[in-house]
Amino acid sequence: MSEWWQTFFDETYFAVGFRPIKRRRTLADTRFITEVLSLKKGSKILDVCCGIGRHVLELSKAGYQVTGVDLSETYIDVARKLARKRGLKVTLEQRDMRRLPYKATFDGAISMWTSFGYFEDERDNLRTLKAVNRSLKRGGKFLIELINRDWLVANFEPVGWTELKDGYVLEKREMDTLRSRLNADWTYIKKGRIIKKRLSLRVYTIHELVDLLGSAGFRPERLFGDRNEGAPTRRHRMSAVLASK
Repeated sequence: MSEWWQTFFDETYFAVGFRPIKRRRTLADTRFITEVLSLKKGSKILDVCCGIGRHVLELSKAGYQVTGVDLSETYIDVARKLARKRGLKVTLEQRDMRRLPYKATFDGAISMWTSFGYFEDERDNLRTLKAVNRSLKRGGKFLIELINRDWLVANFEPVGWTELKDGYVLEKREMDTLRSRLNADWTYIKKGRIIKKRLSLRVYTIHELVDLLGSAGFRPERLFGDRNEGAPTRRHRMSAVLASK
C-alpha cells in the first residue's frame, strides 16, 4: 500500500470524490481561501494537489494568477478542458508534490480537503511541505486543510456505503492509532463490475501539523476548526492552519 496514491485517484474515484460536489461548496471554499490568504488581486497562488481544478478555476475567475499541480494526468486533462471551456488562463502541471521545481515564485499556496499525508515515510510528507516553502516568496502564505485526527478517532466508523448514480462504494476502514494512519479497502460495484482499491492516509492532530509545518520552515499564524477561527477540538471534522514563510 506504500504507493496507493499512484493508482487510487483515477476515473473510478472521480465519481465519489468530485462528481457529487456542488458549485456552491466550491464557491464557499474559494471565499474561505481568499479571506484567509488575504492577497491582492493578481497575486500568484499555487494549488498543491489541485485535482480537476475546482479551486484553480474559481481563484482564476476571481482575479488571481493560479498554478495547479497534481500527479494525476487524468485530472490535469479534465482541469485543462474546463479552463478552456470557461475561457480562463491558468497553469496546470502534472507533478509529484514532493518535487516541486519552483523557487520563490508564489505569493500564496493552498492544500485543501486532506490532500496531504499520502506517503508512508513521514520524511516524504515533510519533504512536500519543504517543497511548498521553497516555492513561496519571502512572507508568502500557505493554507493547509486536513481531516482532524481527534474527530476521526472520536467518530470512527469501520464501514461506510456511498451510493453512486451507477452503483455503490463499500468502504471498510481501520484506524491504526499507533501510527496515526487511516487504512481502508474500497470496493466499487458498478454495472455488475467490481473494482477494489486501497488507501493509507497519515492523519494529524493539530499540534502534530503545527510542529511539522515548523520543521518545514513555516511560522503558523492562525488555526481553524471547521473553518471557524480557533484551535480545532474533537468536535471539529476539519482542521486548517494558515502559515507564513
